[in-house]
Amino acid sequence: MKNMALSAVLLFSTGVPVAQAQGQGPGGEPQKEPAVMFIEQLDTSGDGKVSMEEFIMPVQTQAEGQFKSMDKNSDGFISQDEADAFQKEMQERMEQMRKQQGQRPGGR
Repeated sequence: MKNMALSAVLLFSTGVPVAQAQGQGPGGEPQKEPAVMFIEQLDTSGDGKVSMEEFIMPVQTQAEGQFKSMDKNSDGFISQDEADAFQKEMQERMEQMRKQQGQRPGGR
Protein backbone atom coordinates (compact mmCIF):
# COMPACT_ATOMS: atom_id res chain seq x y z
CA MET A 1 0.00 0.00 0.00
CA LYS A 2 2.80 2.43 0.87
CA ASN A 3 4.60 1.57 -2.36
CA MET A 4 1.39 2.32 -4.25
CA ALA A 5 1.12 5.64 -2.47
CA LEU A 6 4.71 6.51 -3.28
CA SER A 7 4.13 5.48 -6.88
CA ALA A 8 1.06 7.71 -7.01
CA VAL A 9 3.10 10.62 -5.65
CA LEU A 10 5.84 10.05 -8.18
CA LEU A 11 3.41 9.64 -11.05
CA PHE A 12 1.40 12.67 -10.01
CA SER A 13 4.50 14.83 -9.60
CA THR A 14 6.09 13.83 -12.91
CA GLY A 15 3.55 15.70 -15.00
CA VAL A 16 2.65 12.59 -17.01
CA PRO A 17 -0.53 13.40 -18.92
CA VAL A 18 -3.54 11.70 -17.42
CA ALA A 19 -4.31 9.95 -20.70
CA GLN A 20 -0.90 8.26 -20.59
CA ALA A 21 -1.25 7.27 -16.96
CA GLN A 22 -4.72 5.82 -17.36
CA GLY A 23 -5.16 2.23 -18.33
CA GLN A 24 -6.82 -0.78 -16.94
CA GLY A 25 -6.41 -1.83 -13.37
CA PRO A 26 -6.60 -5.35 -11.99
CA GLY A 27 -9.79 -7.05 -13.10
CA GLY A 28 -10.10 -4.84 -16.19
CA GLU A 29 -11.74 -1.85 -14.47
CA PRO A 30 -10.56 1.59 -15.57
CA GLN A 31 -7.56 2.85 -13.65
CA LYS A 32 -8.11 5.97 -11.59
CA GLU A 33 -6.51 9.26 -12.51
CA PRO A 34 -3.19 9.95 -10.75
CA ALA A 35 -4.64 12.90 -8.80
CA VAL A 36 -7.44 10.70 -7.44
CA MET A 37 -4.96 7.94 -6.54
CA PHE A 38 -2.73 10.52 -4.88
CA ILE A 39 -5.45 11.66 -2.49
CA GLU A 40 -6.86 8.19 -1.86
CA GLN A 41 -3.50 6.63 -1.07
CA LEU A 42 -2.03 9.40 1.06
CA ASP A 43 -5.09 10.73 2.90
CA THR A 44 -4.84 8.51 5.96
CA SER A 45 -7.18 10.72 8.02
CA GLY A 46 -9.98 10.43 5.47
CA ASP A 47 -10.65 14.16 5.30
CA GLY A 48 -10.21 14.37 1.51
CA LYS A 49 -6.96 16.36 1.85
CA VAL A 50 -3.30 15.44 2.20
CA SER A 51 -1.41 17.08 5.05
CA MET A 52 2.36 17.53 5.09
CA GLU A 53 2.58 14.68 7.62
CA GLU A 54 0.57 12.36 5.36
CA PHE A 55 2.64 13.42 2.34
CA ILE A 56 6.01 12.60 3.86
CA MET A 57 4.94 9.44 5.73
CA PRO A 58 5.82 6.91 2.95
CA VAL A 59 9.24 8.46 2.40
CA GLN A 60 9.88 8.76 6.13
CA THR A 61 8.90 5.13 6.67
CA GLN A 62 11.24 4.03 3.90
CA ALA A 63 14.09 6.18 5.29
CA GLU A 64 13.58 4.78 8.78
CA GLY A 65 13.77 1.23 7.43
CA GLN A 66 16.93 2.06 5.51
CA PHE A 67 18.50 3.63 8.60
CA LYS A 68 17.70 0.58 10.71
CA SER A 69 19.21 -1.76 8.12
CA MET A 70 22.42 0.30 8.06
CA ASP A 71 22.64 0.68 11.87
CA LYS A 72 23.87 -2.89 12.39
CA ASN A 73 24.48 -2.55 16.14
CA SER A 74 21.17 -0.68 16.74
CA ASP A 75 22.79 2.15 18.68
CA GLY A 76 20.85 4.85 16.86
CA PHE A 77 23.85 6.00 14.82
CA ILE A 78 25.47 5.00 11.56
CA SER A 79 29.22 4.78 12.11
CA GLN A 80 31.84 5.04 9.38
CA ASP A 81 32.30 1.25 9.53
CA GLU A 82 28.55 0.73 9.06
CA ALA A 83 28.46 3.21 6.16
CA ASP A 84 31.47 1.49 4.57
CA ALA A 85 29.80 -1.92 4.97
CA PHE A 86 26.61 -0.58 3.38
CA GLN A 87 28.55 0.87 0.45
CA LYS A 88 30.32 -2.45 -0.08
CA GLU A 89 27.01 -4.32 0.08
CA MET A 90 25.47 -1.97 -2.52
CA GLN A 91 28.48 -2.33 -4.81
CA GLU A 92 28.22 -6.13 -4.57
CA ARG A 93 24.50 -6.00 -5.39
CA MET A 94 25.13 -3.74 -8.39
CA GLU A 95 27.86 -6.07 -9.64
CA GLN A 96 25.55 -9.05 -9.25
CA MET A 97 22.81 -7.26 -11.21
CA ARG A 98 25.30 -6.38 -13.98
CA LYS A 99 26.37 -10.02 -14.21
CA GLN A 100 22.76 -11.18 -14.39
CA GLN A 101 22.00 -8.72 -17.17
CA GLY A 102 25.07 -9.85 -19.06
CA GLN A 103 23.78 -13.44 -18.95
CA ARG A 104 20.39 -12.55 -20.45
CA PRO A 105 19.84 -12.52 -24.19
CA GLY A 106 20.47 -8.99 -25.37
CA GLY A 107 22.31 -8.10 -22.14
CA ARG A 108 25.16 -5.64 -22.36
